[in-house]
Amino acid sequence: MTCQTGKSEGETKMPAMPPGYPQPQKPAVVPDRTPWWVYLEDILILLAIASLWPTVFRMRGPVVFLIQGIALVTLLVIFVLRLRRMLAARRKAEDDARRL
Repeated sequence: MTCQTGKSEGETKMPAMPPGYPQPQKPAVVPDRTPWWVYLEDILILLAIASLWPTVFRMRGPVVFLIQGIALVTLLVIFVLRLRRMLAARRKAEDDARRL
């Protein structure tokens, strides 16, 4: 009797290579591991953009000014951190290219 796949039920898998021969290696798949602080930076950027809406609605006051000041400082810090990461990756790529 055959299954829907067309193989018989009693069929077993044969090893890829006989014993004693080197087995084929599967390519190493490395998952993209994004650090947690990058996600935190993204959330802070969205919050900083949301902090601009009181200005759009012409709301004024010390609380709005304080929130926008914190958002500006946060965006500047994130900008500097991402710029440093980009420059470090560029330097590493240039060093790797010189070694070849």
